[in-house]
Amino acid sequence: MKTFFIPLLALLLLAMTPSARATLCAQCNGNFFTADIGQCKVCADGITTSGAFKLCKKCSTKLAQCEACRKDLKPKTEPPPAFEAPPAKPKAYPVHWGAPPRTQTKDIRALPGGYGMGSSTLAGWIQKNLDQDAKASPEPEKKKPDTADEITQIEKKIAEMEEFATRARFTPEGLKKHQDELAALRARLKELKGETKPK
Repeated sequence: MKTFFIPLLALLLLAMTPSARATLCAQCNGNFFTADIGQCKVCADGITTSGAFKLCKKCSTKLAQCEACRKDLKPKTEPPPAFEAPPAKPKAYPVHWGAPPRTQTKDIRALPGGYGMGSSTLAGWIQKNLDQDAKASPEPEKKKPDTADEITQIEKKIAEMEEFATRARFTPEGLKKHQDELAALRARLKELKGETKPK
């Protein structure tokens, strides 16, 4: 029984159509081909399973192409999409502004204060809050001139000039000049101490 079964199986394999043993594309898979042999168009050494085939089994596997029409068997993969950075998270509104307006216009524009893009309604709301914040912020105090240092310097200068006058021998012109300079320093000292109003 076994001896009869083996030759029968061999006959069945030989009787199978070339398309049943070949690697074919979806278009060629339903077609009928001649049961003869042919020569591979690529390697020229390989034998095809049908005279109508263009590739041998080995070249078909290597090139991933249909043995009959040489159509690609593997679908061409699309290149991966270019990396796109996620959109920047918009800046949060200050809490004291409250909630933004619910109903907004459909127009899109750049929002003031670096808050991204949005409607003109939202832009107006942001600008109004920015203006209110600017009015509410106190102006920096102007630095008052340091009068204490100036008073100390003038008092020291007056003392030096008065001490110098006790030992110096002035000409009439030199004495007048010295007295005028002393008078100017004393006047400035009174002004700094608030004893007289500035001119």
